[in-house]
Amino acid sequence: MTGCDGREARAADPPLGFDHRAHKKAGVACAQCHGGAGTETWAGVPTVEDCLACHAFDLSEHPDIAKLRAMAREGLAPDWGGLYRLAAHARFSHRAHAHAKTACSACHGKTGEREVSFRENQRFGEELMDWCISCHVEKKAATDCLTCHL
Repeated sequence: MTGCDGREARAADPPLGFDHRAHKKAGVACAQCHGGAGTETWAGVPTVEDCLACHAFDLSEHPDIAKLRAMAREGLAPDWGGLYRLAAHARFSHRAHAHAKTACSACHGKTGEREVSFRENQRFGEELMDWCISCHVEKKAATDCLTCHL
């Protein structure tokens, strides 16, 4: 599917078999791996170093832990891809949504209940904008064009 910016949208196939459900069960909060989720425009994705902060001494035989260590040895960064593509003239701020106390699940679904992450909403262009505006209307948030468009 092509995004509204003309780029091909990637499937959310992570380079490692990251299990959100297992991490949630272990008490890992979204912001522990997505450090900018409450403070930045972009939530950020975990680096190899972020993962190894918890998994450095993980002695499990899980193949993804071995991949993680190999990536660290080779100085590689996982290409986590992206879940949403905005047009160049549109903007989104995780910080603004966190300040408004919007739950991560409002846009990302119940990620912590799934083993494999995927796009909760396969929306691009006008369809994505309509979806966002409907949430803004429901939450009585600003809907003027300059709220999201440059």
